[in-house]
Amino acid sequence: MDNSGADKSKKKKSVESDELKRVQKELKRSYKNFLDLFDNSPIGYITIDKHGTVKAANDFTFRIFKINKYDFLEKPFSIYVSREDHQKYFETLKKSAEQQKSVNSEIKLHNHLGDSIYVLLTVCTNLNENKDIDEIKISIVDITLQKEAETRLISCQKNFEEQLLMRTKELEDYNKVIIKQRDKAEEMNRVKSGFLANMSHELRTPMVGILGFSEVIMAESKDNDIKEMASLIHSGGTRLLETLNLILDFTKVESEKTSLNYESIRINEVVKEVISNFKETIQKKRLEIISKSVNEDINAILDLRLFKQILNNLINNAIKYTNEGYIEVSTEISDNKIVLKVKDTGIGIEENKINTLFDEYREDNEEYSRHFSGMGLGLTLAKRFAELMNGTITVESVYKKGSEFTIVLPIEPVESHTASSNDTFNGMKALIVEDDEISYSLLKNIINEVCEAEIATNMEEALIKASEYLYDFVIMDINLGSEDTGIDVTRELRTIKGYDKVPIVAVTAYAMKGDRNFFLNSGLDAYVSKPFTRNELIETIKKSIDTVSK
Repeated sequence: MDNSGADKSKKKKSVESDELKRVQKELKRSYKNFLDLFDNSPIGYITIDKHGTVKAANDFTFRIFKINKYDFLEKPFSIYVSREDHQKYFETLKKSAEQQKSVNSEIKLHNHLGDSIYVLLTVCTNLNENKDIDEIKISIVDITLQKEAETRLISCQKNFEEQLLMRTKELEDYNKVIIKQRDKAEEMNRVKSGFLANMSHELRTPMVGILGFSEVIMAESKDNDIKEMASLIHSGGTRLLETLNLILDFTKVESEKTSLNYESIRINEVVKEVISNFKETIQKKRLEIISKSVNEDINAILDLRLFKQILNNLINNAIKYTNEGYIEVSTEISDNKIVLKVKDTGIGIEENKINTLFDEYREDNEEYSRHFSGMGLGLTLAKRFAELMNGTITVESVYKKGSEFTIVLPIEPVESHTASSNDTFNGMKALIVEDDEISYSLLKNIINEVCEAEIATNMEEALIKASEYLYDFVIMDINLGSEDTGIDVTRELRTIKGYDKVPIVAVTAYAMKGDRNFFLNSGLDAYVSKPFTRNELIETIKKSIDTVSK
């Protein structure tokens, strides 16, 4: 062989060697990538022999079991299987070997620290030529979080069912108590006004002496200590008298005995007069009170006593909750209505308290109620008095910065809703679903004043009547004294053609917190709790009709 042939042979071998090295390098790189993927996979991979001993595992497996590689390998895998799942684990191995396919099973394991782990095992068995088990490959997916979530869900569901049963029992017990006490409560409500009227005389008479003589002592005594004590007596007496007046006014409103005496009044003069009554209190708290009006002279026909009481309560409330800054009272005419605003730089109202601000016996800010005296009736009365004169009251507030109350009143009296109720109900026909004879007699008596009404005492009777005639509105009792409730009847009524738009008003003795929202979310359009007044019922029905018609 000449030299050229030898060179070609060497060159060929060199190329083959380089190619072999390249292939080996690529294989090595691929193998390394495979090992990286294998070890860092979010799934555990284990190989065990026919005796169940762990021969190989990826790094993720060690992390699952919180154990190092050398303490895990060459150990029986079954030692990590919980006692209650041992049989299940071996049955899975047996099934995979017999069927020669992958078998899945949810198993509870324990890691090296004894913590429980819920996993999804996928078992694949390899057999040798003699059909004997050669090795078993197991993949592990950690489903602990999923299992814990399922457990919590089951626990929540069980707790909800228990709470529901308990709540149902409470409502049943509450209803029994309410039925027994209803007549007594109604009677007490009737005598309340008379009792307080008599008490008013008995309390006011000695108050005259207390307030009068305390003023005399403050004016004539030369002893500063006695003057201070007299001042405390006068301050306490004044507070007691204010509380008495609030209670009496509230009682009159509740019993619908507040009569309106309309007269022509000059708004700005009344505002100045009421503000002057707070001069001493304002000075003591070192506050400033500002009065301004967009219109120089505002005349209106209102109930003077109620208007003064509204203004008095709002200013008193502002002073009570303002420790520094000012109170501003402003008036103007807008859209032929009087707009009265009382603004302060006080503690303000938290957003979640605004909805209950005008409820009786509630302080506007319960966190501060320990530090400020009062029964929580002032704002309630302001709202009731405004509504009696067909007005409205709203509030805007920023917590710890101040509040602004806005009263809007008509310049002249307008016809009340009750007076126009008959126009609303002209030609209408109502269905009353109520099983109690006294209640349905009362309801029918009230409804017959404005339109025709029919009675159904149970679900079957109600559905038959509703199928034969499309009523304009329905009065629904919730507790019908049988297995079927007013909510059940409402749901069935809604399936009858035309009743998807018919107002259904709940009239019930259930009046606990949350009941109203529960009834409204169950398909009813409005809610009136027993005992109720005629005006309250008629107004609620009217509003429901107006809302549905829109």
